[in-house]
Amino acid sequence: MAADAFSSTSALFSTWGGVLIIDELQNTQENALQELVWLYEETDHAFGLAVVGTGVLDAAKKRPQLHSRIMGAVTFAPLHGEELITAVQHLDDRFAATPKRVLAQHNEAACAGLLRRWVQTVRWLNRFEITSAVTSDDLAQIRRTMPR
Repeated sequence: MAADAFSSTSALFSTWGGVLIIDELQNTQENALQELVWLYEETDHAFGLAVVGTGVLDAAKKRPQLHSRIMGAVTFAPLHGEELITAVQHLDDRFAATPKRVLAQHNEAACAGLLRRWVQTVRWLNRFEITSAVTSDDLAQIRRTMPR
């Protein structure tokens, strides 16, 4: 990275106060990780850094400059049962009035406990301009459009 660009980036991150999310970190090149760690250190940890991806903890273990800075880890997994239904009902107000069995059926047929698939369902609700409680017919229509 050119000195001027890096200086500008460093200044921005020093005052930003946000969280930088790096997805699929396990696929990142070594030099990119070194620059990321350098930026984080140069800004005196002025921003949060979250790294996510399948196998990211294993990849971080191979990179001591990154692994030594990990302050916590969370493993995400598919949700099940009441925990899933509660999460889905909080995901979008239109699901709150939908019968739990209808949500459970849609989960079994299309979402497999993955919130990413439920977010896709919400996007389809928006596309179909469904503004009230979601019905089993609405979800059946969405399942016909969602990729398997």
